Amino acid sequence: MTVLVWASAFAAIRVALRSYEPAAFASLRLIVAGLAFAALAPLVGLRLPGRADWPRFVLAGAIGMTLYQLLLGFGEEDIAAGTASLLIATSPLWVVVFARLFLGERLGAVALSGVAIAFAGAAVVALSATTELRVALNAAAILGAAICQALYIVLTKPLLDRYRALDVAAGTAWVGAVLSLPFAVRLPAQAADAGLDSTLSIVYLGLFASALGFVFWTRALQRLPASVLATVLWLVPPVATLIAWLWLGEVPGRGVLAGGALVVVGVAMVVSLGTRPRPAPNPA
Repeated sequence: MTVLVWASAFAAIRVALRSYEPAAFASLRLIVAGLAFAALAPLVGLRLPGRADWPRFVLAGAIGMTLYQLLLGFGEEDIAAGTASLLIATSPLWVVVFARLFLGERLGAVALSGVAIAFAGAAVVALSATTELRVALNAAAILGAAICQALYIVLTKPLLDRYRALDVAAGTAWVGAVLSLPFAVRLPAQAADAGLDSTLSIVYLGLFASALGFVFWTRALQRLPASVLATVLWLVPPVATLIAWLWLGEVPGRGVLAGGALVVVGVAMVVSLGTRPRPAPNPA
């Protein structure tokens, strides 16, 4: 479910940016997500962070929500949805690095081979669309968003030992929404002139990609190592490319299809082998 809603987000962002500037887009998306969680709070008894956990919630919300949305919105101004999803697909590599440094997680040799195959697939797709990577600054912004996503995963993983997935998703979304308010100065004027498709795309992004998507994601993160689960994100580019093809008419070439196949193989290796319990040592 996370893959589906996050993959659809890239095409929806392109539609939203037809009428909104990146800052206004990011702010409205996070405000919608924050309001959705606020409406849900009394129904499910959302738990607020304890005093000792507030710094981690604030840092995760600032990096994984506010900064991520700002960078992604700016990057997709001039980069196609499918290509943007491929740049974001570098996030699992950063997760593996950060999870090793901060969480002490390790992957076996076969799982690491799966990581390499999946990354090679993402590289094949990216190279097949080099004409769309003409704006280096926008590409750098999306790569920065990938690092933000990886940091969010590593920052929130320890919180899931004490909070429900819903609590973590809601808390970080509220922080992200509040921190995005300074970027909403031009939002009312842009919303008044925006096309209905752009506004509905942002509402969809706030409710599904930001709110529901992060609930799905944090729930899965409670059950799997961050470095293993992050590799599932490599399924996003092929799905996002397909959605962009059907929705926006961005037709994928053979390289995109071949790279997508490698992505699926690599992810399957990591998820199937990286989550297996290690055998007990032989007493002999």
